[in-house]
Amino acid sequence: MRELALATHRQHATLRVAVRVRTTDEINYQDQSDLVPFLYDYGELAKYADQIVLMAVDFHWTTSDPGPIVTLSDLRNVLNEVRTYDIPGTRLAVESAMYGYDWTLNRAGHRLAGTKAATVTATDIAGRGWVKAGSKDGETYYEYTAAGQRHAVWFAGTGLGYQAAQLRQLCPGCAVMAWAAGNTDPAGSALVLEALSG
Repeated sequence: MRELALATHRQHATLRVAVRVRTTDEINYQDQSDLVPFLYDYGELAKYADQIVLMAVDFHWTTSDPGPIVTLSDLRNVLNEVRTYDIPGTRLAVESAMYGYDWTLNRAGHRLAGTKAATVTATDIAGRGWVKAGSKDGETYYEYTAAGQRHAVWFAGTGLGYQAAQLRQLCPGCAVMAWAAGNTDPAGSALVLEALSG
């Protein structure tokens, strides 16, 4: 990282490093399915990188049960862990999701075994006319039935403005970066501009 930073800075460029996040330094030895976030020493990376981009998304994912992509408590836990490395907020950016997931449900309301949630954009949602069923921390929740199968959709893009406002309090100086699925989401682009203009 030091050598990469030297080479980047010689070219008068900025080095941003995107990292997976964790909420603790304690590894759960019962579940070692995802050890990647534990490989990062945020403090060492911050010595060389101009900005650490925290990939604080997908706390519910394509093969998990349905739920918000990022809640305020998830974000707070990530930032509390990163703060232990004494990195100034101006050296941090938080990735925010501009997409959602559409889960097929079983009778108990969990993800139907053997299925993966489909990724949805703001444009997808606008085109389908789903009725809002709820929300959490600005994220919108939809329910619908297709071909006799119940579905649950959580869309994080509607929570971007809320998340940006919370970040200004939780991590003064932190930048917000919107992470979208694909480049053809005009409705999502409008949401990003609206949310980050405040």
